[in-house]
Amino acid sequence: MGDSFPIDIKLPELCFNIGEEPRSDVKINQFPNYDAVIQVKSILSVAEYERIKNSFLGPILKVINRGLMMSGKMVHYFLSRSLKVSKDNELWMHFGGQPMRFSIREFHMVTGLKCTEWGANEDQRQNRYDWANTEDAHTYEDLLDILQETNPEASDERFSLAMVILIECIFFQRYKGNKLPAKNLKRAQHLDVLANYLWGKDAYNILIKSVKKNVKLNLMKHKYDLHGYPLALHLWILESVPMLKSSFSTLSVIERPSAYLCEKNTPPIKVKSHIGGRRQTLISTIHPPDKHRVTEKDRFGREDRTAGQASGQKIGPASDATEDRLR
Repeated sequence: MGDSFPIDIKLPELCFNIGEEPRSDVKINQFPNYDAVIQVKSILSVAEYERIKNSFLGPILKVINRGLMMSGKMVHYFLSRSLKVSKDNELWMHFGGQPMRFSIREFHMVTGLKCTEWGANEDQRQNRYDWANTEDAHTYEDLLDILQETNPEASDERFSLAMVILIECIFFQRYKGNKLPAKNLKRAQHLDVLANYLWGKDAYNILIKSVKKNVKLNLMKHKYDLHGYPLALHLWILESVPMLKSSFSTLSVIERPSAYLCEKNTPPIKVKSHIGGRRQTLISTIHPPDKHRVTEKDRFGREDRTAGQASGQKIGPASDATEDRLR
C-alpha cells in the first residue's frame, strides 16, 4: 500500500533558477570580533570569567573557544538557493527539492539567546555607573580600558561591563572600529535587564536583514558582507543536513542532549583517507529536528581543501549523483 503522505512539495518561486545559481568562488566578509573574548578574559579574574561562562553567553563562548568557524562557501551555496517568500523575518531555501526555514526560532536553537517574553520598562532606571551615564558611543577598546581600571571589588560592575563588550563584539559589530550604542550600555548596568533583555531578537534582526539584502543584491558579486552572527546560519545548516557535519564539524560527546547547537559542535576531525579520491556526504534530513528517509539521489560531494575553485551544479530530486563543491 502506498504512502498517503504527499512527498512532492511545490516550492515557491526560486530567487535563482536551478542551474543559474550565483558563482561559488566568493568571499563573505563577517565581523564578529572574537579577539574581544581573549582580551576580556585577560582582564578578569578566573572567578569573574567563570561567572560569564555560567551566563547566557556560556554556550557561545564554548563554540568560540573551540575555534569552529563559518564556511563562507557552504553558507553562500545555501543562500543561492533561497526562495521568494512574503515573510521578511524568515529565510527559506531549497535543497534536494525540499524547503528549509531559518527563523528566529532556529536562531534561538543555535545560540540560546533570549528572543521573546521581555516586556519591562527599562527606560525608567537610574544610571548606576559612570560609563553608562553618557549619550556618547564608545568603541570596544574604550570600554576595555574602562574595564581594566574598574575596581576589582566592584564585581557586578565588572561583570556587566564585560558582558556588554562581548555581546556587542560577537553579535552586533558591523565594521572595524564600530561604536557601541549608549542605549546598550544603559541596559547592561542593571543585572535583571542584562539577563532578560532580548539580545537574541536584536542579533537575529541584524543577521536576517543582512542576509535578505545580500540575496537580493549581492550574491552575484565575488565578495559581500554578512553582518550579525552568521555562524548561527552555518550551524543550522549542519543540523538540517546532518551528514555535512563530518566535513564541517564534529559533535561534542561531553554536552548534554538538550544543549544548544553552538555547544554541540567542535571543529572537524581531519580525515586523510578518501574513497575514489573524493569524500562524499549523504543527506539524511532537512528540517531540525525531524528525520527524513535517505535516498541515493540526495548526495553531496565536496572537493578537498587543496583543490581549485568551486563550482555549483544542478540539484534536485531528479538528479543522479549530484556533486557540489563547497570549499
